[in-house]
Amino acid sequence: MAYPKHMNSSLFIRQGSPLFPGNQSHSWHGKAVGPHRALSHPAIRLHQGRTDRSSSEPLPSTAPEPTFSFQLALPQFYVPYRWWEDGASMILWAFDHQDIKRLLRFRLYENDKLPRHVLQNRNADVVSGFLASLLPAEQGTFPLELSHHDKVEEILELCQLRTIPVEPWRWHPNYSYNAEPRTIASYIDVESSRQFQAVPFEDWIRYALGYPTESIQLFFSQHKQLHDIVSAHLDLFPGEFDTYVKVERHLRGGSPFAQYVLLQCLSVRGLLNSEVPDQSNQWVVGYIIRPIQELFKAHLTGLPSMLKKLSVLALSFERKYRTSAEIDWSAPFDANPAYLNDFFAFREVEPLARKLTHIDTKEFSSLSVQSFVEDTATLRSLSGRWHLLCSSTEECCRALPEMATFFKSCICVLYRLRNYYSATAMLYGLQKANMDVFDLFLESNDDSQQSPHGYCFRLMDSAGNYNFYREIMRAQPGIPFLLPHIVEYQSHGEDAITAMFPLCVH
Repeated sequence: MAYPKHMNSSLFIRQGSPLFPGNQSHSWHGKAVGPHRALSHPAIRLHQGRTDRSSSEPLPSTAPEPTFSFQLALPQFYVPYRWWEDGASMILWAFDHQDIKRLLRFRLYENDKLPRHVLQNRNADVVSGFLASLLPAEQGTFPLELSHHDKVEEILELCQLRTIPVEPWRWHPNYSYNAEPRTIASYIDVESSRQFQAVPFEDWIRYALGYPTESIQLFFSQHKQLHDIVSAHLDLFPGEFDTYVKVERHLRGGSPFAQYVLLQCLSVRGLLNSEVPDQSNQWVVGYIIRPIQELFKAHLTGLPSMLKKLSVLALSFERKYRTSAEIDWSAPFDANPAYLNDFFAFREVEPLARKLTHIDTKEFSSLSVQSFVEDTATLRSLSGRWHLLCSSTEECCRALPEMATFFKSCICVLYRLRNYYSATAMLYGLQKANMDVFDLFLESNDDSQQSPHGYCFRLMDSAGNYNFYREIMRAQPGIPFLLPHIVEYQSHGEDAITAMFPLCVH
């Protein structure tokens, strides 16, 4: 039985479509960093028509250069009641080990000494039980023989983030050759992105809530160092003015922090048409901080639920900003993604499956044969929603492995409702999250094949272009899993898909 380990998402999109991977921008290889971003500052004056200044000529007279600094003041966040701080105390005095572990990870409390104080004052058996739940089996029982004080310290060490060593700023101008502006911008962007990726999601959460956060202050100080490096270089080599004007242009769409540094350096030397406002952390506020703050303002279901949601969002953040080959700086962080609220809002799978089916029925109502022929927005939207449900399921199962059982049960209900679209998205997400768990339902014996889970999971058997699914769809038509039908259309034309219309989605 062939189960796709890595499904090629491009099969959902026709070649030549703007969504086809081959038509998207790639990482730095002699290309500008992303699409040009509209500046909030006036356009740069390129000094056209003048001769380049040589490095031996004096600098143009300017006012003394102002001290460069990012706005290190904590972001404003006013709420009438900081509910999570009271929730933190309640969790620390309760008995749910997973909640305590997540709380220590995200540190949603003002006083960093609070966990140590509470745990030191808890019953010795409770602390020992919590420590035992954190220890891998191969580590043995030695930590359990520690004193009560040392057990608490061991718990904090295991649960809290380790301090990441400060990385020096690595980029410096190369004086041995005249580098192209595009190349210089590429190196600066890579280094700025590397420094950004060193800041964990957990620290952005604390920063958004107004708590002092050392890693973010260090990140800003590294860009102060970039400012000093570029300023010193331009002081020594004024003939490089035009080069760095072009460097700034190539940085648009790249790291907004690096671009801001270049704007500052150029502005003080009269190379901009106006002053650069001191709003250096506005990208952070608008694209990361504000979505997190809105999440805390809107959340009404208690801190344990919020900690679970943050655990899932941490994976999204990791993918978008910390492990991606090229950071997409253009879109804000989505702290309230589709499906995630529903996953936590429903305690039972039946209501969730019915809600998904109701939404899918409406979305599929406009799908037709012509949608495949013209690669319409409807088909693209449905493909995008399928992948979003898949990734949301995967991230939930990776962050909260106990949710796998919830999704398995939901898949069975979706199958019963003939919603093959959402059922296969969840199946694929579950498969990507943990293939071992997925395989438990795919044993080759006859009993497992006839079990509800095993039968549903066979929808992802990719043999013969998902022949098992297509046979089920013919016998029990419903909301379709699009990939096999797209492949059929690409291989055999319109005649191969006309039989599925009109869709049985009522």
